[in-house]
Amino acid sequence: MKKIIIIGSGGAGKSTLAEKLGKILELPVHHLDTFFWLPGWIERDKTEFISIVIKLIKEEEWIIDGNFQNTMSIRMNASDTVIFLDYNRFTCYWSVVVRFFRDKGKSRPSMTDGCDEKFDIEYYKWIWNYPKNIAMIYELIEKYKDNRIILIFKNRKETNLFLSNLIGHETGVS
Repeated sequence: MKKIIIIGSGGAGKSTLAEKLGKILELPVHHLDTFFWLPGWIERDKTEFISIVIKLIKEEEWIIDGNFQNTMSIRMNASDTVIFLDYNRFTCYWSVVVRFFRDKGKSRPSMTDGCDEKFDIEYYKWIWNYPKNIAMIYELIEKYKDNRIILIFKNRKETNLFLSNLIGHETGVS
């Protein structure tokens, strides 16, 4: 596992998992939100964003978290590991609400400075409608499954078990 992508709904914990994996595996972590969003929640030009992603995947090792369907195939094709946090929308909603109150008025570490946490009805709608994207994600996983580790977690318990097992493996503890 040297080129890992983490995908899933907003609020699933992609960035948190990326940070934890980065520490365990000693890999650089790239949060796509920091490349897509300019300060003040301004979207970067799509062509420029795709160029940045292409540059990132040329690195020797990485963990990249984020959805961004326009680059998902590019990242999946370049990866050796795909982690899909296929959590239910209520889990994701709860996480986003907690994050809103925790980080209200400030930028979180996995976000561009100047993109302060806010209540955004369009974001909440996107999370609610995220299950409509799942078929497309599973199609991409099927397309790129060869020669890759594919990990699909349905809840935080499964994700945490994976991390616990990985820590035990990495440290030689069983």
